[in-house]
Amino acid sequence: MEQRRVGTFAAGDTGPQRILAGGIHYFRIAPGDWRPALRRLRAMGLNSVDTYIPWNLHEMRKGEFDFSGIRDFAEFVRLAAEEGMYAILRPGPYICSEWDNGAIPAWLRQDRTTLRTAAPVFMDAVYRWYDEVIPRIASLQSTRGGSVIALQVDNDFGRQGTDPEYYPLLRDAVRERGIDVTVYTIETPGYLHNLGTAQSADGMVPTIWTEAESHVDIASFRERWPNHPLFVSEFVCGPIQHWGEPHLVHDPDYDAQQLETILASGADVSLYMAHGGTNFGLWNGANASGDDYRPAVTSYDYDAPISEHGELTRKFWTFREVLGRYHDLPDVPEDLLTPRTLPTQTAVPMSPAGSLLGSAEAVASQRTTTLWPPTFEDLGQTTGFVLHRRVLPEADRSRDLVLHGVADRALVFADGVLLGAVERGGPGRVTIPGGGTAPLTVEILVENLGRVNFGPSLGDRKGIVGGVQLDDAWLQEWETFGLELSETIDLGALSNPSASHASGPAFYVGTFDLAESGVTAFLRTPGWQKGIAWINGFCLGRYWSVGPQLTLYVPPSVARQGSNEIVLLELHPTDIPGDPEVVLVGSPDLGSSVPWQPPQR
Repeated sequence: MEQRRVGTFAAGDTGPQRILAGGIHYFRIAPGDWRPALRRLRAMGLNSVDTYIPWNLHEMRKGEFDFSGIRDFAEFVRLAAEEGMYAILRPGPYICSEWDNGAIPAWLRQDRTTLRTAAPVFMDAVYRWYDEVIPRIASLQSTRGGSVIALQVDNDFGRQGTDPEYYPLLRDAVRERGIDVTVYTIETPGYLHNLGTAQSADGMVPTIWTEAESHVDIASFRERWPNHPLFVSEFVCGPIQHWGEPHLVHDPDYDAQQLETILASGADVSLYMAHGGTNFGLWNGANASGDDYRPAVTSYDYDAPISEHGELTRKFWTFREVLGRYHDLPDVPEDLLTPRTLPTQTAVPMSPAGSLLGSAEAVASQRTTTLWPPTFEDLGQTTGFVLHRRVLPEADRSRDLVLHGVADRALVFADGVLLGAVERGGPGRVTIPGGGTAPLTVEILVENLGRVNFGPSLGDRKGIVGGVQLDDAWLQEWETFGLELSETIDLGALSNPSASHASGPAFYVGTFDLAESGVTAFLRTPGWQKGIAWINGFCLGRYWSVGPQLTLYVPPSVARQGSNEIVLLELHPTDIPGDPEVVLVGSPDLGSSVPWQPPQR
């Protein structure tokens, strides 16, 4: 790998002459596809990779750390080095990144006023995380023969806090655990004043992000630090996508102009994102302002120059042209030019495999009985669903069930029949029909659609936060099942496999054959409403008919040659005529593209 000159952003002589990095998240790409993805970044003309390390992914349960499989960031960094690329790592504690809770673990139950502060209740947990992750990073540093040239702590702090002790504590913590490469943080240029002298004066290098009119942000930085090397550590070249909203896209020519401005200024740069990815499992985040809650879609394509499935888009070629004006470009290997996609559309019949409500005892990660319906955080559960069950002695008359503080979506059932859905911020009242004398089983299935990852609502709780009323009285004494459901489903544990597909939350299974391995495909779910999909036990993520995303990405390393198994959990009764099916196709459908409009300043 080419060596860098002394005096630029990452001090020393163990990195590239100029940082030309690209955002690529190991946790949003199936491990079997890491190397091809890294080769695409190198082909665009980049010399460094840039990735977050999400705390909550690695410590889902307090004190239980996992750095294997898709969580093995060290292997990802080693593969990048083999492909001739340096690495910039960003272990939080907070990362934003449209990721659940900004990567702060859900089990870290505390008042929001202590998050991202020097409060011991927060920092003690951070230190335990750093004890695990920082030595792993330290062993990969360029100063020790590795390829890691810089480390970012936290993210975009100035817009959310001003605690003067917080950054120095993070800085000291990573230094004490072995980090001797450049330590930096990132900030919105308009909030640089909130950082005071905590960064550059005390060993923390300031950097900025920009998305539009980058010349304004560069000028703002240089007005504050006229003699400081400039690193645009996030050049945002794509928009955030939410369920139920238009599919926004940037103009590639506009983004290329912004990249030209950044490079012409002499700055180092990292593209956010350079390579799209996927919120596999149920790890997407959300944005919120008051009752306006907007969960992010499963795809993290991000309108990146390299798409979610590895396509070299027009933006790839315009960026490569700009990068070629500032350094020599490698050739683009022919095998990277076009992904191998499914050649023909394949319909896959889906058969009922079991009822979710009827199988709760079998698939639950935990089961408890409490006076009040517990939240996800009360259960120590990060993702998925919580099912609350309560038997009413009789239903001789209509009653009003009122759910207070639903986060984020609840389906209400009486004796297995869906009565209605309650959305976060919407009316929480559902009528229970009367007319019988037999006991009635009320069940409430609550879905966590993604914790807020940015702003004052960071740390929001999930579940029925405010309790449940029956008419004018609190309804207490609930049996609750924690249904995380992000890992492999044991179909043998499911009950009532012959249940009608019109009956409500249920699992379905189907199989398909592939003639060869290494093929990219997309799963379309026409006629289905909302749920989760797995292929060969790998959770592809959520589907939802509200769009804009209408297909789920099936990574080539997940679908295999020969027989493959698809499992769906469909939450709603379906009205698909005949036998239900899903369709495998060879191209994505993320929604009709709507041009993103750059803000004017």
